[in-house]
Amino acid sequence: MMAILATRNLRRGLALGLPSGQGMAKSFGIAPMTAAQLKSGLPAAEVAVLNSSGGLLLKKTPLWYYVLREAAVLAGGNQLGPVGRRIVAETFVRMLKRDASSYLNVPGGFTPILPSSMPGDFTVADLVAFAGVTQP
Repeated sequence: MMAILATRNLRRGLALGLPSGQGMAKSFGIAPMTAAQLKSGLPAAEVAVLNSSGGLLLKKTPLWYYVLREAAVLAGGNQLGPVGRRIVAETFVRMLKRDASSYLNVPGGFTPILPSSMPGDFTVADLVAFAGVTQP
């Protein structure tokens, strides 16, 4: 099942004309991962595929694969790397900007109405206390 999903993701990226991971990194002003980073910790068979065709996949890594490798190599697989984070963040910002009822588009901006420890200054700590998740 995972092989089929990977194949579909790679084909979809190609069909949609998505930029390479390196292309996205450069457009964001982020230093792209090196070939050594992309190959880091991979089994020999996978490194051979990346090295094939003159290393084309190391120079123009499909975005889906690049984001996965970036997370694995730069963040230990526990979170997204710089390109992946930026894509997710910009997706959310664009959604908020396009939603006429989002707090970004409401005249006067956003003012929290939940209780806070200091009136007029609502913090994450206030949100945690309001949610009642401060007890283990």
